[in-house]
Amino acid sequence: MKRLAALLPISFILLLCLTTFAARLVEKREQATHVFTGKVKTVHVEKKNGFLDYVIEVTVESVEKGEGMKVGDAVSISCYLRDPDWLKDKTLSQEEQLKDAMRRDSSYRGVPKEGEQIKVYARKVKEKFNGVYPDWYDLVRA
Repeated sequence: MKRLAALLPISFILLLCLTTFAARLVEKREQATHVFTGKVKTVHVEKKNGFLDYVIEVTVESVEKGEGMKVGDAVSISCYLRDPDWLKDKTLSQEEQLKDAMRRDSSYRGVPKEGEQIKVYARKVKEKFNGVYPDWYDLVRA
C-alpha cells in the first residue's frame, strides 16, 4: 500500500507532462512537399503566448521540388521561435515551471533575415506553407 501511495505523485507528474507538453515531432527534409531557392523579401513577426510567430515571404529563384511552384512566385512560409522575454520578471509556480521546461525546446532552429538567399524545405498544408520542423532552410548567401 505504501508503495502505491509513493507511485501516485510520480504518476500524476508524468500525466501532467504528457498533457501539457505538446512537443512537435521532428520532420525530415525528405518530407518536404516543396524545395526551392529564393531571396527573403520580408520577415513578419507577431508575439503570441510565449512564441514569436513568423511569416517569411520568399521570392522563388529556382525550384527543385514542388507542384505548381514557379520562378518569380512570392511564397509565404510560417515558422515560430520561443519568445525569450515571455517569462521575464515573472514568478512561476512549480506547475508553471514544469510546463515551461517542457515547452523550452519547442521551437524552430532559426529565421532568415531580409535579403538573404536561402534554400527552403517546406510542406504545403491546406494551401499554406510551413517550414519542415525544425530545420527548414539553409543559408545560400547572406
